[in-house]
Amino acid sequence: MKAVPDELASFEAPPIEQQSSFNARNNATIANAVMGVLAKRGRPAVEAVGNVSHKLIPGPEGRAGLLVREKS
Repeated sequence: MKAVPDELASFEAPPIEQQSSFNARNNATIANAVMGVLAKRGRPAVEAVGNVSHKLIPGPEGRAGLLVREKS
């Protein structure tokens, strides 16, 4: 777990309170740090998905149904 905060610190971003709102929004985030740690470990940051199917389960008495996404 310590790897993520260490990776975030390695970006050397200035403290958020010392930045403009534009710069603060565009700095590295914890998500960037997690992706960096995963990359260093040779693991993909995003799970590969072969196919996604969309199905609609009808609701009772003609009411709107439920959209279901299945990963296969």
